[in-house]
Amino acid sequence: MRRSADSLEPLQVQPLPRELQPLLDTQNQLLQRIGKTIERERRLTAMPPMSCAAR
Repeated sequence: MRRSADSLEPLQVQPLPRELQPLLDTQNQLLQRIGKTIERERRLTAMPPMSCAAR
């Protein structure tokens, strides 16, 4: 299955050697943190200027 270059969906690799599972878990955690960061940035930039100053 092909992924979009900008996809933040968790990686799913089956079968995966047991030794690589920690690497996959860490990569998926990173993708999740990036997604949350992008969402926070979108919310911040969507606020009216006065709302940002009050925060």
